[in-house]
This record gives sequence, C-alpha cells and structure tokens, in this order.
Amino acid sequence: MNIYKEKKKAKKSSFLLFTVCIALGSVLMQYWTEEVEATAVVERHQTQKVFFYTSPQTISQFGTSRSKILWNQSKSSACKWLSQYRRVSSDSLTLLGEMGGNYHDIRVPFPGQVYNWIDNNNKVETQLKFLVLTLERIIHLMDAKEGVQWNKKTLEHFLADLNRQSSELKECVAQYPHPSHKESFEKNIKRHFRKLQKILKKEKYSAQAWEKIRRAVKHHLQRMDIIASNAMFLLKV
Repeated sequence: MNIYKEKKKAKKSSFLLFTVCIALGSVLMQYWTEEVEATAVVERHQTQKVFFYTSPQTISQFGTSRSKILWNQSKSSACKWLSQYRRVSSDSLTLLGEMGGNYHDIRVPFPGQVYNWIDNNNKVETQLKFLVLTLERIIHLMDAKEGVQWNKKTLEHFLADLNRQSSELKECVAQYPHPSHKESFEKNIKRHFRKLQKILKKEKYSAQAWEKIRRAVKHHLQRMDIIASNAMFLLKV
C-alpha cells in the first residue's frame, strides 16, 4: 500500500515537473522570439543609420540630377523657338532677294573656314553664340543705309526679321553659362565684317558696293541655316 502511494506521489511530482518545464520552455521560447525580433529591429535600425549616414551624397546626387532635369527643361523651353528659325530665315532670304533682284557674280570675302569649324563643333552653345554674333554684325552693317537704293520698306522688314532671330536666340543662349573668355570665332567674325565695312567706305557706299554686301549676307544666311539645323538636332527641339 505504501509502495503504491509512493509511486502515485512520484508520478504526480513528475507530471508537475513536466508541466513546469513546458511552461518554462514556453517562456524561454517567447523570450528568444522577442530577442530575435529585437535584434532584427536593431539590425534594421543600424542599416538605416548606415543609409542615412551615406545618404547626403545620394541626396546630393539626386538634387543635382533634379536640378539638371529642371535646367534642361528650362533650356528646352527657351530654345523651342529654334524650330521656327528656318522659316524666319527663309523669309529673310526672300526679302534680301527682293531688294536687288538677281545676284551678280561678284567675288566677296567670306570666312568659310570659320563656318567649317562651327559646322564640326558639337557644342550647341557655341553654335548658338556664333549665330547671335553673326546676326548682330549683319544688322549693324545693313542698318547703315547710307547710299542704299533698295526699297526701304523691304529693308526694314528684313532688319526686323534679323532682329527677331537675334532676340529669340539670345534667350536660348542665356540658359548657358557665361564663358570667362571670348569664343575663338569672335575675333575672326569681327575682322570679316570690318573688311565688309571697308569695302563700303572704299567704294563710297555705291550701289555696286552694296551689291557685294548683299551677296555676302546671302552667303551668311545660307550657311547659318545649316548651323541652326545642327543645333536643332542636338537640342532635339
């Protein structure tokens, strides 16, 4: 009888011990799970800390890219008029032709090498600055009007077209950084137009002298049209 009671008591104790072990195991499992989750959170936090530690460069790059995109959009908007250049330039050539009729076969100085260099230059800003400078020189030369026998209304319309082209292109050029030095072509173009000015003075602004100028200007406008087309292609406007 006593042996039976002892066995029953031992069995009950074993059961209680087993129950306690299960409970303790459950507690330990929960603790371990929480510890793992806590470790994971710490690791994520550390990863985030590393990300934010390295992020200024990333943010800077993002900011630079965004600024570049916005600048390109602004530039594209300002340069959209370039798509109309050929039409306005064509009108200018028509008006120039109406001023004096057929062009005489007269030899006049022309900076062909400068144009060849610009044609092969893939910098849009250089091409646009060249167009603006050349337009300004043509306007200055043709606006003298001394001894001119052309129809004044036609000449005024012609100059208005050139002024419009110059004004619109300047807005586009303004989107580019201003260089700290003069462009290499500036000196050559200015020298060329001084030669044309000397022709007028030497020949006392005669009709023949103006015909030489008209022929030179025609050649300029034709070559400038090619440069404008190249710039349009590079800008994709």
